[in-house]
Amino acid sequence: MQRKLAIIIVVLAILLLGSIPFWGKSKSKSAAQESEAVQGVNTMTVETEQEQFTQLAEKPSVRVETSLGSFTIRLYAKAAPELTKNFLELARSGYYNGLTFHRIVPGFVVQGGDPNGDGTGGHSYRGDGTGLADEPGALALKHYRGAVAWAKSSLPNSIGSQFYVALDDLEQLDGGYSVFGQVVDGLDVVDRIAAVKTDQSDRPVEPVMMKAVTVAE
Repeated sequence: MQRKLAIIIVVLAILLLGSIPFWGKSKSKSAAQESEAVQGVNTMTVETEQEQFTQLAEKPSVRVETSLGSFTIRLYAKAAPELTKNFLELARSGYYNGLTFHRIVPGFVVQGGDPNGDGTGGHSYRGDGTGLADEPGALALKHYRGAVAWAKSSLPNSIGSQFYVALDDLEQLDGGYSVFGQVVDGLDVVDRIAAVKTDQSDRPVEPVMMKAVTVAE
């Protein structure tokens, strides 16, 4: 009786130990398949810089004349119709004329478009107290160097008049902020703005002004 019991215990032990590699392989295979699936999705969604730029509309474009020179922005009108309209309508109304770039972070962004000049103000083209939501097409666009995107707070529908220009490829912002345009001429001027001296709050010691922001139809 004891011998039979010992044999049964040995057999059960063998079966149990034999099952560990089986389950381990099963989990490993599942993880590998999941990894391949994720890589496949990434491959499908990644765009090249050139592919993205082909989506830029030639007209209208926006010319930003600053106290340090001028640069031109072309817009992703098809990907972000409401958000490009916001920029165009604000520009056409003269909203940006005389405003400043209030935030400058070298290697990151130059930001402006706030009538308060400190990052606390602004509204959308719909009027005082209004903001807009991100658009899926705009969120899908990448922050390549020279990308123009909307600044916002953590609150919903908080896109107003403040925008920024990416000074480098900023992958960390992709999918979180709406890109709506690209600097196609005068990026050296943007770099000039980025090089001005700032205080501890990233505000220029000497104001960098938007003298005129005009739409070329």
